[in-house]
Amino acid sequence: MSDLKNTDAHEWSDLHAEIQDWLAGYADGELDEHHTALVEAHLAGCETCQQMLNVSEFFPNDCR
Repeated sequence: MSDLKNTDAHEWSDLHAEIQDWLAGYADGELDEHHTALVEAHLAGCETCQQMLNVSEFFPNDCR
């Protein structure tokens, strides 16, 4: 893998982890417009985060 591909994969991995941290806030409607747009764009192509969001919607806030 080239250095560019390694960098892209690392940056995507960092963003993916950050998005996962924001999912509970997204589900609760607590994110600002910018972060909401980032999460929604990511969810459009990430089945893992879609599943995490679906699971998080079944738990009340105090269980997260």
